Amino acid sequence: MPSTGRLKTYTLLLPLLALLSLSGCGYSLMGRKAINVPDIRIGTIKNITYEPGLDDALIRALKDQLMQEGFVINPASKDVIHGTITSYQITGVSIVNDIFSAYQISIAGKFYYRDASGKELLLRGDTPFIVTFQATDPLNTVFADRQAAEESALHDLSSNIVSSLVYR
Repeated sequence: MPSTGRLKTYTLLLPLLALLSLSGCGYSLMGRKAINVPDIRIGTIKNITYEPGLDDALIRALKDQLMQEGFVINPASKDVIHGTITSYQITGVSIVNDIFSAYQISIAGKFYYRDASGKELLLRGDTPFIVTFQATDPLNTVFADRQAAEESALHDLSSNIVSSLVYR
């Protein structure tokens, strides 16, 4: 049985070796400093669907995701994310006793990053994010579940947009 000193050494050495092996495979840890964007602004997010409020909810989700990745949100920044929510669909996907019991929400859009020089990069095309939710409860619960599913889809969309910026 190894001594306590050896165990502490192994405990400290193992994560370091794992990190070194990952960096040798071409992987590296990246953050906002690695992509040379000191701060960023969320520009116009258009919502051309018939579902109100998606633009505001996506802006909130983008702010949360950007700050989580270490970006500073600055309304005066010349680096900007902007785009358009192009599609929103809610579809019944399962029926029990002639009543829909599960729904699917699909949200898609095109989003861009424009740097200080004006160069634009597509971060996210029109591929939709799809979230499914069950709806066997009373109507007020179905509306709450729908809102939670929309927030989940918008969170996934914002996460993908920010990941595309970080790993471009």
